[in-house]
Amino acid sequence: MNVNSSRKTGNYTFILIMVLFLISFFDESEISWLSFAALFSTLLIPLIMVLSFVAHNRRFNKDDKTIALFFAIFMIIQFMGIRWNDLYTSITPIYRSFSVLIVVLYFRDFILTKKIVRAFLCLSALTVVLGFATIFTPARENINLLFGNYNTVGVLYFTLTVLNMLVYFKTYKFSALLLSFLNVAIILISNTRTALLLLIITSVLFILSKLISGKIIKPKVFFPLALILLCVFVYLYYNIKDLPFYEFLNEISQKLFKKNFDSGRPELWKITVQTVGAQWLTGMGTGIDLEFFYSTMKTPHSVFFDIYLQNGLLGVISYLLCIFVTLKKKGKWESSNLAIFIMIVSFIFIFYNSVGIVFTKARSGIGLLQWAIIALMYVCKKNESIKRSVAYDKSYSRNLQCQRIR
Repeated sequence: MNVNSSRKTGNYTFILIMVLFLISFFDESEISWLSFAALFSTLLIPLIMVLSFVAHNRRFNKDDKTIALFFAIFMIIQFMGIRWNDLYTSITPIYRSFSVLIVVLYFRDFILTKKIVRAFLCLSALTVVLGFATIFTPARENINLLFGNYNTVGVLYFTLTVLNMLVYFKTYKFSALLLSFLNVAIILISNTRTALLLLIITSVLFILSKLISGKIIKPKVFFPLALILLCVFVYLYYNIKDLPFYEFLNEISQKLFKKNFDSGRPELWKITVQTVGAQWLTGMGTGIDLEFFYSTMKTPHSVFFDIYLQNGLLGVISYLLCIFVTLKKKGKWESSNLAIFIMIVSFIFIFYNSVGIVFTKARSGIGLLQWAIIALMYVCKKNESIKRSVAYDKSYSRNLQCQRIR
């Protein structure tokens, strides 16, 4: 297969994957057949990527294999926790972990072309149209007809905002910037606090990064500091009602959003810890949720507490190592708007999943998309060749960041 035909095939494959992602966004839809199509699309995404690996004779380098090893360890821990009396719900999280691994490996080698940019902007524009078309037509209170809960709407359009900004920093196309603003408008209309908070934190961090020398803001400094602050936040949030300023924050939240500041998450986390009890090392079993113990509760609303419930401290540590090694293997750092933005949003998605459950949600295409962004490599030189053997073109410059597209 020659270079041009391989590149063309790769473009068509990626466009198909984007279409599947778009369909996967409807997993909580009030329309039953659309929800089923979303489930089917989520199942297909990793399989299409695997077929792409085979078709292009993809070779995996040392960093790819290291990432695969840590995900394999996590999946082994999940397999050890299988509940044989409920095999389907036990296997589902394992397939989700496999899907995440394939998505990470696929996007680590992602090449952005003009055709892909055009296709992405078209699909992004379609999601904006769908967002505005349905945001004012809830099927039930706080439920969007196509996308489900408004919190899901918020995180979906925040993730799409990030993607459009990535394209903008890469191509400087005004259409990408305009779509970002329209996505933000949908978030404001949906009035989702979490998405608004993510937008504010992302903007503040990006502005601060521009005020501070690029030589200081580096991943090896940023991520350890940010993750330490995240641990402090989780600890404080866990004990939020015992803090003296809780009533003040709650009063502000009620005025702005007519909701409590904590949304009950700390209570769910404490119930999760109490439920696990003496099984703190291995958890209560892969695929289990709080509903098994409490009929009025579904999940802890935190990826890490959800993993703790299922696979204990062993599972949490191994999952954190999967995240750590993915962040560590993002390639050579060269300070630029694009690289800094990728670094910041990688942390933001981890932060969100400490108070949300998208990374591990079996049917969530949004979670896979967030992992895809985390997997993107940093800036590399324009003519730098990738250090892997690729049958169709060994000289391809690696990844979305390697060359500006105009």
